[in-house]
Amino acid sequence: MTLALEMALEVEKHLRAVRAMKNVPRQQQQMEARVNRQLQGLFADVQDEVIRELQRIGRVPSDDSTRRRVVRAIEEAMDRVAGILGGGAEDAGQYGRNRVINDLRQAGISIGDDLKKMPDRTLQTLREHVFEASERTMQRIRGDVMGALVQAQQEGLGIDEAAMLLDDRFEQMKDYELRRIARTEILASQNKGAHESMREMNVEFEQWIMSDDERVRGNPAGLYPDTIADHWNMHGEITRIGDAFSNGLLHPGDRNGPIEEWINCRCRVRPFIMPEGKAAPSQTTFYEEDLVDAA
Repeated sequence: MTLALEMALEVEKHLRAVRAMKNVPRQQQQMEARVNRQLQGLFADVQDEVIRELQRIGRVPSDDSTRRRVVRAIEEAMDRVAGILGGGAEDAGQYGRNRVINDLRQAGISIGDDLKKMPDRTLQTLREHVFEASERTMQRIRGDVMGALVQAQQEGLGIDEAAMLLDDRFEQMKDYELRRIARTEILASQNKGAHESMREMNVEFEQWIMSDDERVRGNPAGLYPDTIADHWNMHGEITRIGDAFSNGLLHPGDRNGPIEEWINCRCRVRPFIMPEGKAAPSQTTFYEEDLVDAA
């Protein structure tokens, strides 16, 4: 591949990201960026500590015990990662609640100021949710760095070469993995906050809303027209609060469903107010055009 082609592909990649971000509310972008910056700073420290430990040992480890010693900084950072994601989850959950309140008020439903603040029990649920997610994430990252050490040993690399390999692995992680983590956790917490808020406010139905751009899964004219997850055709789908949507998720970002449905998902839920004189059909999920006349 020529340098000119590489540069052109990189520019196109950047432009696609910019176009996608235009459909993301500014406050949501700011929350994602803040969490990403905090994770980037933390992992820069972790990266330095892992390299220093490798250099202190003075050889590329050939046994798991020594490899675990090298990557110990990753495990020690787990609580700090959970703290960063937990703080972001609380902000995102409150943001999701605010959007629900705005949607209901626009629909002419009065919402008292006493309901503005997210209940402590829901904030705790959000923190527990991201703590479990952060544990899985850190174990995956730890395994990836351990794998790099195994690769270095199998290829007979020296300390300096092994350090360069680890540096490359961490840089790749910071370029993609940490941004994906920040986006996924903020969006999941926002939608869980919205979902729980609707339940607390006795909203009966919720509606799936996609981002309406080329990155939406299943968009026939987009980047991912043939994905298993089809959020393009789910746009506008309605279900009762507590029932799953057709893809098995209670809300966008719900990890109880298949990973291809929630990872990096940018969809959201909003309350659906049943029009006067209309009723839900017999099926669990439906669209506005499926509504029937009320008896």
